[in-house]
Amino acid sequence: MNPVRREGASSPEGDGVAGQPTAPSLRCEGETWAPDPALVYPRSSPVTAWILHLDHVIRTWIVMHRVPWLDNVMLSVSAVGRGGMGWVAISLALLVRRRIRWQQFARLLAALLMVALIADTFLKPAFGRDRPFLSTPRITVIGQRLADASFPSGHAATSVAGAIIISSFVPRLWPAWLLIACAVGYSRIYLGVHYPLDVAAGAIVGGIIGLLTVAYERHLVHRARNRRINSAARQR
Repeated sequence: MNPVRREGASSPEGDGVAGQPTAPSLRCEGETWAPDPALVYPRSSPVTAWILHLDHVIRTWIVMHRVPWLDNVMLSVSAVGRGGMGWVAISLALLVRRRIRWQQFARLLAALLMVALIADTFLKPAFGRDRPFLSTPRITVIGQRLADASFPSGHAATSVAGAIIISSFVPRLWPAWLLIACAVGYSRIYLGVHYPLDVAAGAIVGGIIGLLTVAYERHLVHRARNRRINSAARQR
C-alpha cells in the first residue's frame, strides 16, 4: 500500500523553523505514523534538515512496504553482518580450501575487529542517534530491539569491509560479495532498526578500512616480490 501524506501535519515541537522541512505524518491501513522527533532540529541548516527529512521518508517507505515472506529472509541476511561473523565463516572456508593463507585470514579478522570497534565503541556513542523505533514508536520491529545508538550501522560497516577484503581474495566473485553486503545493509532498514543514513555511514567506515586492508595486503605482496628478485640477483 502506498503511504499517504497527511496535509498540514505539524512536528511535535510546533511548526518547525521556516525553510526547514518537518517530518511527514503518514498513515497506512488506517494507522497513523507519527512524525519523527529525531528529524526536528531547529538549529540545523536547511540542507541538513532536508537530508534528515529524506532519510526519514525513505526509511518509512521501506518499512511500510514489507512483504511477509521476506521477513525471515531479511532476519537471516542480517545475521551475516552481525559482528562480521558471516564474513569470517566465508574466509574460514577459503582458508580450509587453501584459497588464502592464514596471514590473510588474520588480517581480515583484524580489519573486522577494527571496524566494529570504530563503529560501535566510538562513533555510536559520539553521535547518539536514537533507533527508528524509539523516534517513531508505531514502527513494528522484526527481531531484536537493540539498546545502543543507531548511527552508524555496525552490520553495514563490517559487511562492506568484509566484501571488499574477500573480493581481493576471490576477485571473480566480487559481484556476489557486494550483493551480500548491500542485502545486509537493506535488511537493517527493512527490519526497522536503522535509517538509510546509518547504513550509508557504516558502509563508508567499512569501505575505508576494507580498502586500507587491501592496500596493505598488496604492499606486502609487492615487498615480498622485490625481496625475491633482489635475492635472486645476489645469487647470480
